[in-house]
Amino acid sequence: MRCSPSSSSSPSTCSRVLGFSPALAGLGIVPIAGGIAVVATLLYPRVSGRVGQAPTLVVGLVLVVAGLALLGRIAPASGYVAGLLPSVLLFAVGGGLTLPSMMVVAMSAATSRTMGLTSGLLNTSQQVGGAVGLAALSAVAAAVTAGALEAGAAPATALVAGYALAWTLAAGLAGVALLVVLGLLVVPTLRRRGGPAGSPAQDREQPCPAH
Repeated sequence: MRCSPSSSSSPSTCSRVLGFSPALAGLGIVPIAGGIAVVATLLYPRVSGRVGQAPTLVVGLVLVVAGLALLGRIAPASGYVAGLLPSVLLFAVGGGLTLPSMMVVAMSAATSRTMGLTSGLLNTSQQVGGAVGLAALSAVAAAVTAGALEAGAAPATALVAGYALAWTLAAGLAGVALLVVLGLLVVPTLRRRGGPAGSPAQDREQPCPAH
């Protein structure tokens, strides 16, 4: 059921836009958890084994950014299959590549003495960062929705506008994470590989020692 201004449904049902029940809404996000589990188990080992951890992390973050950006373009008339599912699948594949590669990269420099501390800091930062980010984006979505309702927008339009902005901001934050990975991992690696030290040209220019 779609939500419309003339709908005879209750406001709470109307505010859900698509009229999903709690059970159906839960089933709608199963592809995220299932997709991340499948990709992390089956696809991630092959991709990381072939291209390395840093490129895998970059690809995963690109897919996450794309999925969140698509969610930021939804409209009240968007259905689940055409409007939400492509974004969900992109996010699931990206998350399945990002999460394990991020763990491996973060733990790669840990020693036997610092492994526990590094793991604890990583898990804590994930939990706290996720909670703070969700709270901030939810506040933004609620404020935008409230403003749109005060301006006379339909409940479905106002709700979607709030969520769309929150998802767009989330895409921006994921984009910042992508830039950090590129700056800290990819660019230094490329510079080391393309640096002049030890290059064949330099070796050929070395004068032969006198006998």
